[in-house]
Amino acid sequence: CSSATTLNTIPHRLTSTLGGDNNIMDTSYLTTQVTTIISQLHSIFDEIGVPRNEREARETELFSALSETLHNQLRLVNTEKIQMTEEATNIIKTIKQMEASLDDEKEGGYDLDTDGLRVTFPLIDCLRDLKEKYNTVSRLHRERFEQVKKLVQALESYSSHLESSFIKIRLP
Repeated sequence: CSSATTLNTIPHRLTSTLGGDNNIMDTSYLTTQVTTIISQLHSIFDEIGVPRNEREARETELFSALSETLHNQLRLVNTEKIQMTEEATNIIKTIKQMEASLDDEKEGGYDLDTDGLRVTFPLIDCLRDLKEKYNTVSRLHRERFEQVKKLVQALESYSSHLESSFIKIRLP
């Protein structure tokens, strides 16, 4: 009975240690827990009378499950990294496209400083900085669009006083 109680508390302790306020994964704790659990399993197997070949099969199954869990977590985190890298790359591409349409802003006193944009680590900080830069360039881009729109309206108004064929191109 005491072995079952000990085994029942291990998942709680493991969860609270690995997922608790301590954001650093303590691999030595995990190693100790695996060793302790294997030792407890051996004791329980002895008490039950499980044959050696069946013990090995159960241990292999346990290690296979642990390995699969760790590999799944690795795949999930790697996928997250890839998605964040793609997001950063897309933001950079968008910023550069908007900057290209604002070519003369540097002459107007704005330094967009987008020449050195690149994906850096840690990705969370990189994305935060890129989003700030995107918001700045986007604001300038919107302001420019509004200026162009007003200019188009002024040209259309002016052209209405001239011949109808004066403006032959379709303005945005």
